Amino acid sequence: MNSDFSQECKKALRLYKDMYLKAFILMYLHPRLTHLVKSEP
Repeated sequence: MNSDFSQECKKALRLYKDMYLKAFILMYLHPRLTHLVKSEP
């Protein structure tokens, strides 16, 4: 196994996970947060 290749794979996977998490937060949590803020008096 090429260690450089596996290193790049790990880096890409981490980046992908980070992007996926941010997208999830934006799509799922953000509308709920804005809804909560708007419903506050």
